[in-house]
Amino acid sequence: PVYAAQSFLRFFNTGTAAGSVNVTLADTVSGAVLGQWTSPTIAPNAARQFAVSDIARGLPAAPAYTALVQTQIAGTMVYCRPLEDVLTGHPDVRQAAVVGVPDELFGEAPHAYVVPAPGATVTTDELRQLVVDQLSAEWAPREVEFIDALPLTGAGKVDKKALRARYLS
Repeated sequence: PVYAAQSFLRFFNTGTAAGSVNVTLADTVSGAVLGQWTSPTIAPNAARQFAVSDIARGLPAAPAYTALVQTQIAGTMVYCRPLEDVLTGHPDVRQAAVVGVPDELFGEAPHAYVVPAPGATVTTDELRQLVVDQLSAEWAPREVEFIDALPLTGAGKVDKKALRARYLS
C-alpha cells in the first residue's frame, strides 16, 4: 500500500502473545528502499497507531512511501474495500461503505453503512455472518447501519468523512 507522510499505520494484536511489526519503507516513485523500522512491542488484545512521518524520521524525504508490513503478531489489518465488496455481493444490498470508528479494545473497528435494495429484508446478523463466512470474524463490522443513501462528495465519490462524522455525532 502507498501512504502519504501524514498517514497512520494501525496494528491490532488479537493474539495471545506480545509481538511487534516490521515495516520496510520505499519511495513510491523510484522504488528505492529507504529504511526499515520495527514497532515497539504490542501487547495481546491491544492496538497501537504509528504515524508514517515518525516511522520515516531520519530517512530520505519522499512524496509518498510504499510500506511492506510484516507482522510478528497474530493481528489482522482490516481494509474497507474487500469488506464493502462482500457486503455489496449480497442480493439485498444496493450499496455499502465501511469506515473505521473508535473502539476501546482495537483503537478502531469497522462500521458499515448499507443502502438496502427496495423491499429488502436483510438483517445486521445476516450481513455480519456473510463477512465471517467469506473473510473472517475479525473483519465483521461491529455495527451495520441501514441508511437511505450514501453521502457523496462533489466528485461523486462516497464521502467517508461525512460517514465518520455521522457516527461521531
